[in-house]
Amino acid sequence: MPLSTEIKLPKSVTPVFPRRCVFSGIENPDTVAVLIPTSTFATFGLLLYPLLCLFGCRPVRMPIMRQYWLSFYVQQIARDLVAFALPTLMPCFAHFYYQSMESIYGGFILGICTWVGLEMYYPRSISVTKNKLFIDYSFASNPYAKEFRVLNAPLHASLE
Repeated sequence: MPLSTEIKLPKSVTPVFPRRCVFSGIENPDTVAVLIPTSTFATFGLLLYPLLCLFGCRPVRMPIMRQYWLSFYVQQIARDLVAFALPTLMPCFAHFYYQSMESIYGGFILGICTWVGLEMYYPRSISVTKNKLFIDYSFASNPYAKEFRVLNAPLHASLE
């Protein structure tokens, strides 16, 4: 069951990433990818990057191979578009075919369930979300997550 592995670190620390590509797992990556931790969609952070930096939101830099850099960002943006489109469009299609209020509710629930299922069974290579005190790093690759946890063990231990 390909569920993601989540690791929580305090907001105040800079994480240490393994010297492997976060997207493919290849050793010694040659560039970095940047994500802004937000409590909403990753694309929100990418689009509002300059504004968020003004308010003290620090980007997370992670190692990636140059050949996968574009694929990484396309994955992030496409996932966020799907997360927005499914619950929005499914009720419209359901109402068009069945012409009732119940079809709108059913379409919305079906859209949400489809999106949740996609995120659970086909997780992003990495997802970075924040809350008030912590940043959650979710990895699709369990071995990469374990290596990340070991490298950040002193930081992670301060949470427990």
